[in-house]
Amino acid sequence: MNNYIQHVLESTPLIYVLLEYDGTINYVSPGLQKVLGLKPEEVLQQNWFRLTRKNAVELDTIQKKINQFAASSETILPNYVEQMNDAFGNEVYILWNTIKTPDNKLVGTGQDITRQIVHELELSKYNKQLKSLNSNINDSINYAARLQNAILKSPDELKVLFPNSSILYKPKDVVSGDFYFFTKVKDFTYVAVIDCTGHGVPGAMLSIIANTLLRDIITNRQVESCAEILTRLDKEFTNYLNENNPNLAISDGMDIAICRFDNDRTSVCYAGAFRPLIIIRDEEVLTYKANKYPIGLFSNVTKNFEEETIDLKSGDHIVLFTDGYVDQFGGEMEKKFNRKRFNELLVDAAKLDGNEAQKYLDYTFENWKQNVDQIDDVTVMQLQV
Repeated sequence: MNNYIQHVLESTPLIYVLLEYDGTINYVSPGLQKVLGLKPEEVLQQNWFRLTRKNAVELDTIQKKINQFAASSETILPNYVEQMNDAFGNEVYILWNTIKTPDNKLVGTGQDITRQIVHELELSKYNKQLKSLNSNINDSINYAARLQNAILKSPDELKVLFPNSSILYKPKDVVSGDFYFFTKVKDFTYVAVIDCTGHGVPGAMLSIIANTLLRDIITNRQVESCAEILTRLDKEFTNYLNENNPNLAISDGMDIAICRFDNDRTSVCYAGAFRPLIIIRDEEVLTYKANKYPIGLFSNVTKNFEEETIDLKSGDHIVLFTDGYVDQFGGEMEKKFNRKRFNELLVDAAKLDGNEAQKYLDYTFENWKQNVDQIDDVTVMQLQV
């Protein structure tokens, strides 16, 4: 049995050390040389603490811990990790389990966990770097959101033009690929809802470009025809993205629904690029289809944007929207909200005033998706004439 125990002690990478309370070494296993590079026979009767601590402060700390343990009624010292020096001056991390013996000695079992600790320290370092990087990115995105919001007029300003109106605007991320637009130029009021390719930062960059171009076409150059506005927006947006890189065609673009109202609001001129127009009239849903191509490069087709003039009745609700609401997954079966359910929702919302309608749409959306992630930016603009 003694030969077997000796064989185990010689083959194990653990350190077994038998000490007096003052640190005098009575026995240490061969694992000492494997872990700390010290030969067991050379350290017998020396002070264990002086051998393995770097300075007087560490020596005093461990001696106080042992003295407290010796004076207590406890027989097992809770596991602890200590940073020690090996025979070559290298830092080694040892996990110690220490017990008292009946004859008032200490038996310590040490396991080398240096690799684990070094890995944890490196991981902690990388986590700090990632946290700092993430903080910088978030700061940049939040600042970008402030810039993007600066180009969006307040929904309250829309109420000056349409007293009973609302805008539900819910970016998927901090910044959005959706945006809305409205302005009054001479005798016309223009409103639009735009869905740029993607969401987040890429979508937001496109939205700022699109907003700038759209505002220039309508406000500065005072193009009145909705179809002509889309034609010019399509050409200028495509050129803007590709003029400096003719060999690298960028196919990103946008879907848009745009309307022009005259002062008496008896009719509306509408044109759309993949975004339809909905009018709620006496609880009936009237849908006007868009041109089946977006703004931007698209399948090498020749685009011919068309507009439609629609007669309006007092009390009509005009709805412009992106596809984020309709495509959102949720409900008990986690299916899309879909157009049928959306149309029914708009009929109910039309019975409410602007602020209540916006809250109703928002509540329904959140109640539908529950714990499902929002998949896209959401914008719904409602106007009553």
